[in-house]
Amino acid sequence: MDVADFRKRGADMNDSKVQIVTAAEARRALTKGDIRDEVAFQNDINTLLARLEETKVPLQALSRPQPTTRRR
Repeated sequence: MDVADFRKRGADMNDSKVQIVTAAEARRALTKGDIRDEVAFQNDINTLLARLEETKVPLQALSRPQPTTRRR
C-alpha cells in the first residue's frame, strides 16, 4: 500500500474516527487478550526489532570534514 492510498481510503489524523491507543492496548486488541497470543506477539516484535538492529547501515558522511577557522 502506498502512502497516497491512505488518503483515498479516508485515513487521516484529522478524522474524528481515528483513535490513538497505547501499544499495550493495540497488542491486546490484536490478540483478543489471550496471554499466550500476547507473549507470541511480543516475541515477534522483539525479533523484528533485533533484525532491524542487525541490518543497520553505517552512517556515511555526505561531505568531507570542513576546516575550522580560529576565533580570537
